[in-house]
Amino acid sequence: MELGVEDTVLKGILEKADRESGAWRLCTSDGKKTGTVPDSGPSLDSLVIGKEYTFECHEEITLADASGREKTMLYLQNIDSAPEASEV
Repeated sequence: MELGVEDTVLKGILEKADRESGAWRLCTSDGKKTGTVPDSGPSLDSLVIGKEYTFECHEEITLADASGREKTMLYLQNIDSAPEASEV
């Protein structure tokens, strides 16, 4: 059962970008965040592991069937890379 959807912005270091499955992991100041790219989402092809990015996501909160706990899924909508040191 879906409890809600909200837009969220995550900023952190990219640790994983699986181009085949669309799965990604970002290490933020609030811990590691994982998610996926929807069919209409951006490509992970040009991303560099270890580089800082800002991910704009839809955060979908659902109720797990048996446990009754909330489950959060992050769907990547847009990617912004941090400026290079020479660009600042």
